[in-house]
Amino acid sequence: MAVSGPALATTAEEIAQLNKPDRQKLLKEGAKKEGKVVWYTPLIVNQAVRPLKEVFEKKYPFIKVDFHRANSRGFQQADYLPAHPKVKAKTPKLKPGGGRFAKANYFHPEVVLEQSAKWVALQDKIFGK
Repeated sequence: MAVSGPALATTAEEIAQLNKPDRQKLLKEGAKKEGKVVWYTPLIVNQAVRPLKEVFEKKYPFIKVDFHRANSRGFQQADYLPAHPKVKAKTPKLKPGGGRFAKANYFHPEVVLEQSAKWVALQDKIFGK
């Protein structure tokens, strides 16, 4: 019996290529099995992290969110940017050769965050305009 579609998507690239309903279903099934997500963020805990965590856990009660706040935006850029040459940095204080996350291959080279419009839309949706 041949299996196709979401059942075969196992890499980040394959998952990213799925259509939205299939991708959502696959990610939701995987999240139910794992039961937890770890979120590394520079956002302010009381102003953003906890409200987003509460909204997320209300929508997905089967997933517990553990968050860790980083103190340095430059530190995160140093880890993220070497894996994503398309992303422009505003700080010149990046260490060459890649950071811990880049070396551990946590970021797929084809998946680049688009913070502008998508982030604003998410904030508006969660917190209202």
